Formats: sequence, C-alpha cells, structure tokens
Amino acid sequence: MILIFTLLSFLITQSVQANAIQEFERPLVQVFVPVGYDEDDSVNIIVEARLHNRCETVGTATSIVDEDLKKIEVGVTVFRHPGDSTKCPDFKNPLSIYRTFHLGTIHTPETYDIVDASSQKHLGHLVVEKVIDVSMGRDNRVYLPLRDAYLRKADKPDLQGNRWELVLEGVAAKGEFCPGSIDPRYQNNVIVILPGVAENSPTCPIGSPEAFSLSLRLDDSKVPYEPFLLHVRTFGGESINKIITPALYK
Repeated sequence: MILIFTLLSFLITQSVQANAIQEFERPLVQVFVPVGYDEDDSVNIIVEARLHNRCETVGTATSIVDEDLKKIEVGVTVFRHPGDSTKCPDFKNPLSIYRTFHLGTIHTPETYDIVDASSQKHLGHLVVEKVIDVSMGRDNRVYLPLRDAYLRKADKPDLQGNRWELVLEGVAAKGEFCPGSIDPRYQNNVIVILPGVAENSPTCPIGSPEAFSLSLRLDDSKVPYEPFLLHVRTFGGESINKIITPALYK
C-alpha cells in the first residue's frame, strides 16, 4: 500500500512539473551602448536575447550597477510554457528580442564593464564622462523636447548621395526651444543623435504651441547594414530608443 501511494505521489509530481511554467536564464547576444553619457544623465542600454521556441516568452530583466568595481551586470530570463513539440515547435531561426535597461544616474565618471549576469561573459563597455560645463546647473547640454524620432529612406538621394533621413517631432512653446546643432555620432551598432537647443537665437522657426518636425540626412556610408540602435536624447534626461533593421527599408 505504501509503495502504491509513493508511486502515485511521484507520478502526480512529475505531471505537475511537466505542466508547470519554467523560468530560466537565457544568454545575451549583444549589447547596444550609446556614447555621450555623463555623470548627471539617466543611462539607458539595450540588450539582445533570443527565443528559440513558440512557447517561450520574455521573463524578468535584472541589472546591477557596481560603481566600486566599475561593473554592470545585466540579465534576461525566459518563461517556457508547457506543451509538446506539436504545440511548441522550435523556430528555424531564433527570434531576437530586445530589452531596455534604465540604469539611472551613474555618479562616478569611469569606464564600466558590462557583463552577462548568467555567464559573466563580457558584452561591452559603458563610458560615463565627467560634466565639464555646469553653466546651466548640473546639466551641460539642453536637448529638444521630442515626442518621436524615426528613420526613413527618401525617394531621391541628396547631393551627397544619401537617402537615410532622420525625422524629429515634438511640441514646444515659441522661443523656448530653438533648434541648435543636431550632432549624429556613429558607432558600430548605435547611432546617437544629440539634438541641441540654440541659445540666444534671434529667430526661432518653432511656433507655439504647434508641433514641429525637423529632418536631417544621415551619412549613408556610416549607417550599419545589420540591426542597430537609434538613440535620440530628449529634454529632461529622457531618450528615444529604437532598434532599426535596415533590410526592412527600401
């Protein structure tokens, strides 16, 4: 009798485990790290992980910033829902998923090592610079108040043969935010846009309180062929982050 009860308990346990949602760590593929952060900025980085099965979903994202060790650990888990191979087939090509990590303000200017929390594999570096201009308080640069930013390909190239076009959209009171220089910075897998505000500008094309739209042609030769991060700084320490897949643009 005891043997039957033990066997029954084992079978029930196995059945519950087989039908339970499992959570496990998934190795990260790469990290997208914008340049230009200083010690009073709100830092964002984006990581890529992959799903291998139709019954997998994204789980928990965790991050630890250790300013003493100059180290940032990031990790992503995956939930695996129960199902057999018919209900849950594997993907022929793993599906990339992206997670944004809002690391907040990192007060110690330094170069930080970014590692995968599950494997301790090195993913990249984050450079936090020292504020060198405090004329406007803590922040050394003011950015336009943007609602959206995106890329498109123009029908016709410009005089330099460039078709990639950056569009910035926002709303601002007249005279408060006059567009200054838009400073694109090209990295291996990130394009950083720093849309500054012009100070003491005698004329300002932005009306009040109408929406505005600005466009700029990028250097096509510097735009990556593989998926990359478009990172655009905005007013108030915020940023717009979008993963761009060039193959989708014709």
